[in-house]
Amino acid sequence: MAWIPKIFEEAILRAAGRRRYHAQRREGQRQRQRIVMAALVQLNFRTYGAGRTLAQRLSVSTATISRDIAYLQQWRIKLAGLFDEETGDRIFRKFVAEQTHPADKYVITIRNGVLR
Repeated sequence: MAWIPKIFEEAILRAAGRRRYHAQRREGQRQRQRIVMAALVQLNFRTYGAGRTLAQRLSVSTATISRDIAYLQQWRIKLAGLFDEETGDRIFRKFVAEQTHPADKYVITIRNGVLR
């Protein structure tokens, strides 16, 4: 059954509630992906068997962790394409150290081969 608002204020309140709900879900996803990023760095980006363990520890499905790993690996590949693989990995590790998510706003500065 479709939801039909009786008055305009109901529609506004429902939309605000949905925005809040989705913002909370996105933040949860980013927190989880930060944890997965740290695990990928610890495993030296080898993911075989890590997904199931991470899924159990984070109480999510293996499909969710697989999507997270795929997203983060694609981002790492994008970094390697923009720079080189070694610099991409250094940037990835810096994000883990600073607990920054790829979707957050960031600026990458490299001066004389030093990542800042």
